[in-house]
Amino acid sequence: LIKAIIGCFLFAFAVNIFLVPNSLYNGGILGIAQLIRSLFINVLHIKTSFDVSGIINLLLNLPLFVLAYKFISKTFFRRSLVCVIFQTIFLTIMLMLFINIDVKAESLKENLKQAEYAKDELIVIFDDNVSNTTINKIVESKEADCEDIIKTDDSKIAQVTISSDDEMIDAIKSFDSVPSVELVQPNYKYGFNSLDGDYSAKVAYQYYLDNINVKQAWSLIESGTYYKTKVAVIDTGVDVHHKDLRKNLSSTSEYIATIGGKLLSKEEDADIHGTHVSGIIGATNNDFGVTGVASGNNNDLVEILAVGSSPDGESLYTLDIIEAIKYAKENGAKVINMSFGGLGRDRAMEKAIKDAYDSGIVLVAAAGNDAIDYFSSPSDFKEVISVNASNKYNQATYWSDYGLYKDITAPGSN
Repeated sequence: LIKAIIGCFLFAFAVNIFLVPNSLYNGGILGIAQLIRSLFINVLHIKTSFDVSGIINLLLNLPLFVLAYKFISKTFFRRSLVCVIFQTIFLTIMLMLFINIDVKAESLKENLKQAEYAKDELIVIFDDNVSNTTINKIVESKEADCEDIIKTDDSKIAQVTISSDDEMIDAIKSFDSVPSVELVQPNYKYGFNSLDGDYSAKVAYQYYLDNINVKQAWSLIESGTYYKTKVAVIDTGVDVHHKDLRKNLSSTSEYIATIGGKLLSKEEDADIHGTHVSGIIGATNNDFGVTGVASGNNNDLVEILAVGSSPDGESLYTLDIIEAIKYAKENGAKVINMSFGGLGRDRAMEKAIKDAYDSGIVLVAAAGNDAIDYFSSPSDFKEVISVNASNKYNQATYWSDYGLYKDITAPGSN
């Protein structure tokens, strides 16, 4: 970092002497100002997104350009523009050379502090060209065990168990040093985004049907040619015998759970949460229970593909979520619903989500229920529609997360 700062300062000093000829003092002052701006923008880029940092970068440079063009000279304006471009390129190279590893390490430390994860498990993503035999040899060389290897479109994901005596951050750094490793991280733990409440069927709690004009939407769809949309619900599972769901379930005899690297056949929900979420989406439009927002006037608009990913009904892990997304994609899901989340950026899950998005799947996730403005996985990935919660008065609930990465608000209270 010190090398990067010194290098950037010297470069900024030199280009601004060129920018302001015959004025060493003014050139130096301008150089310092530009250096501070550049460092600020690059830190912002690391912490936020290219769009945000790019816009702020433009706004910070705008006064300089206007001043140069209006009050000094067009030559000054042109030189200023050239210097900003070269300075940005140089600073980027310096950051890549000297502080990229440090930034990754600090980001990792921060994630490990705030996130929950399986204490002795790693997710290691290899290039698709690496053979399973080679992967096993690499894992063995790190004195770890390879439990499973998952094949995706363009990579291989290894589920690795490390010794309980190993420090997580040291194990990650060790695998990260292998050239064929694309990404390595803990197997993060996630909770379901729901508050304690009454899940029973009460007409007063179905205000959402009117608030978002559900029946008008059904009529609009049904006025033309339409087909059932398959919606995968990655959650605790589903009660396949629930009479208010059976008509719109993919299977009324079983659902698949992706747990511990295995595809398991199940009938009962590991908790009530998955059945509850499936009901909000696709409960049968009849005289019993509630009505799902996507069921339609004739119960022919949606097909629910329930995918269980929770071993205990309370939590779920990155690797199981990746398997669930892969399963949903391979089984024709057009939409994936994820009513769970956790703080921090999960790069392995993000990769799986991007693959699904690139294949044409719409991904939707709950924004979170902690009343905070903080990046959350999976809702805040750019490929995912992040949904805040509102009440029957169309006002945001006091407990819903908020911030730049959230996309829309929809009924979610009671």
